[in-house]
Amino acid sequence: MMSKVFGRSSNEELVNTVAELSDRLDEQNAGLISVNSNIVEINKMMEGFRQYVEGMEVRLHTRSEAAFNDMQKSFERGIETTLSIVRKEISRIGEVAKPQEVVKEIERQTENEKKTRALDANMVKLQEVVAEYLVNDLPLVRERSPYTHPQFTPQGDAVYREVTRFLTELAKINGRNKEYYTNASVYQRFFDRFNIKRYKRATVRTSDGKQFTTLLAAIIVNGHIKQYINFIKSLSNNGRD
Repeated sequence: MMSKVFGRSSNEELVNTVAELSDRLDEQNAGLISVNSNIVEINKMMEGFRQYVEGMEVRLHTRSEAAFNDMQKSFERGIETTLSIVRKEISRIGEVAKPQEVVKEIERQTENEKKTRALDANMVKLQEVVAEYLVNDLPLVRERSPYTHPQFTPQGDAVYREVTRFLTELAKINGRNKEYYTNASVYQRFFDRFNIKRYKRATVRTSDGKQFTTLLAAIIVNGHIKQYINFIKSLSNNGRD
């Protein structure tokens, strides 16, 4: 019943998250046990110091005040070293014993995993269109058209829509505005990368006669769409970092 309500994938994600949290807590407990053991050993060492000094105090004080003072200074240095060790152990306890930090780390990893899955799903849709229309070099622009401006074939319409969808979704996944990947500087990077002399926007018509003017349309008309798709794939891969 629960799988019908929430879906199998949601349950699996929840189980995996809980299991990871459990593993982290086990590591935390193991760390605490180790820290506590070290502190016990330090206490034993300090008690040994105390008993030794009490014995030496009686003997040295009766023989030489200077020797006793030297011993006292040595003991103080030993205490300072021991306290330094204790402070480090306490600091370790403070870091290990923060379950909220463990939860934050798991949440961060979960968000990264969600982003990776979203990027992968976005890429799969683009690849499907590439495989269907570009691998076989199907014509994207009509050779003959009754219109003044170039006209897309149905395949050209599909490629244009998919590239636009891909970039819009990529911006959404990365928390950007929809124009982030279609501004002038990004297009210039594309032209520079493939050593293409930059051209202006082109006016085209869709297969059903609708007219619009964009730089992406010009890229398709000029036959550079395969290079452009490789370019936007690299933008998506950079978004994983």
